[in-house]
Amino acid sequence: MSVSSEVLRPFWLTGISEISGKAISPFKGWLTEGQFIFLEKKAPEEFVFLCTHFNEMMRAQAHDINKFSMASLESIHGIPSSLDVARSAAWTSIRAYYAAFFSTHALSRILGYAISQLDNSHILKLNEAISLVDSNHTKLEAGLYRLELFPVENTFSIKKIKKNSHEGTWNEFGITVEKLSKDILLNESNSTVEAQNTSIMLGNLLEIFKTDHCQSGYNWLSYIRNQINYQLTDNVWYPHEGSSKFRAKMNACIALWRKDPLELDGDNTPRILKFTKACVLTVALMRVTLLEIKKRNSLNDSFLNYGTSQLLSQCL
Repeated sequence: MSVSSEVLRPFWLTGISEISGKAISPFKGWLTEGQFIFLEKKAPEEFVFLCTHFNEMMRAQAHDINKFSMASLESIHGIPSSLDVARSAAWTSIRAYYAAFFSTHALSRILGYAISQLDNSHILKLNEAISLVDSNHTKLEAGLYRLELFPVENTFSIKKIKKNSHEGTWNEFGITVEKLSKDILLNESNSTVEAQNTSIMLGNLLEIFKTDHCQSGYNWLSYIRNQINYQLTDNVWYPHEGSSKFRAKMNACIALWRKDPLELDGDNTPRILKFTKACVLTVALMRVTLLEIKKRNSLNDSFLNYGTSQLLSQCL
């Protein structure tokens, strides 16, 4: 058992570990079924809905946790590839980034929210529900939204995010982790030492997210990925000048995604190693959290058995 996964367990979406069997429908698919009633407008661009079939929404959330977890595992497994050009680290770094990006999507859903791009088919159903209560409301438009689930009240909220997909995802995840790193120290069910160690680990991850000009956006990993992808920086592309100074350490760090996140360490210079460390730490945190969710299922039939657990066994 990972100490960090146990410390974070009180902050999971209530009931997520009890979702059993194969979860078939994605959250966006559930939205198009319109199984909700508009309750209130909390802010200019934040709306709250009551679910008529809350368990179905939870199963949709579980489906997406499975989907993003598998995408993360498939991205990081097998790095570096034997087919890569000798001394190359380009696709190693890009795959590591996407493994972390997909991990944030899985972890955010475990914590009860999602960052999702809603198109017109999803917005149509939401507007229809609002119009039944308020025919004069300003129509919602397609775009990036934060969707948050509240199991106790059987409700969910949506809020428009005025950022692109990657920036919005990292920003919301960074805000959540920042709050989480403080809240776990206040939770009386956690031991002081375990909570402190987990809080420090999350704090270290946040410091990387906030590197350079990304203090409030938490999107440094996205920034570096863009630099590598579009400006061909950091000596990861041919002719790989200077890559001998970091390539072996980079590959060794990536192999540590299978470890407990509290055990991970690594170099911060050059910056590609700092980038790699944060990507691996994010994936490692997802992995131990998934294992804990599966273990906590009282029927021994976790939704993770139908995808993520099978893939994880192939990756170890």
